[in-house]
Amino acid sequence: MALTIPFNGNIWFKPESYYAEGTSGSKTGWRISDKIYAVRWSFGDTFKGLTGISSPNISAFISTPSDPTLHVEWVAQETANSLVSYCCVRNSTTSDLTSLCFEICPNIYATAGTHTYLVLTGCKAKSINLKSGTGNEFIYTADFSVCSINTSDTASLTSQGLLNGAFGVFNKAGNVVAKNTSTAIATIVDDIDVTCNNNLKDLWDHDSPYKQACVPGEKSITGTVGLYFDDGGKSFIDNLYVPLTNVTVTIGSLTTYKTWTFTDAVWVGLDMELGKTNDGIKTSQKFTAKDFTLV
Repeated sequence: MALTIPFNGNIWFKPESYYAEGTSGSKTGWRISDKIYAVRWSFGDTFKGLTGISSPNISAFISTPSDPTLHVEWVAQETANSLVSYCCVRNSTTSDLTSLCFEICPNIYATAGTHTYLVLTGCKAKSINLKSGTGNEFIYTADFSVCSINTSDTASLTSQGLLNGAFGVFNKAGNVVAKNTSTAIATIVDDIDVTCNNNLKDLWDHDSPYKQACVPGEKSITGTVGLYFDDGGKSFIDNLYVPLTNVTVTIGSLTTYKTWTFTDAVWVGLDMELGKTNDGIKTSQKFTAKDFTLV
């Protein structure tokens, strides 16, 4: 038995035709990015201990409902099959999210016959986060609700090769403009951190330990942008209570899935500070939005 060593892992995914379909249907596994920073899967709590009034010790264990999760971090990259869109774009008719199947191999370069492949079915994104700053790459972080995790010593999907596309790097994302005016009130120059939360509801039935469904709830979009204020902040303050046309974030170097436009956004409060620095008037300003488009 060989020790599993670092830098031998891989992960790919495919959309499911129905919840927890798994590897049935199409056998093509799509690559997320050529730069995956982290993949973490968890089985959750598996047993619950019972105690009673007669003894301080646990007297029995009962199994708990299966509640696996998946966490993935990757660098934004040019791709025709973006995992990002499956994490946040809902069906226009049902408002549902597409469930996904992931296959993970922690020891892809191991000797034949000693591999472990994990197949994760019924995966829906709890949330996805986009984060970057000056001089850094754009990093996506997604957390998934998972129906089941099964193992095999052979691959069930045929993995896509290297994407070899451009990576997303931070650049100035443009001006934030108040609705009904063309006055630029601030410039996003330093950082961006935004999260779309799908507020999922996992459902179990009385006769099975496995999830039977995963239902998306209200969509919550919140973010923070590093702003340098124009004209001492006057335009920003004057328009603090005016809804914004949008907040646009452009992922440099990409041509698809590159522009996030957060529509009907509003600022959440305001904190300004004039200190003894050479930074000017700068703040990490919170905002929330009704929705977004991703093109």
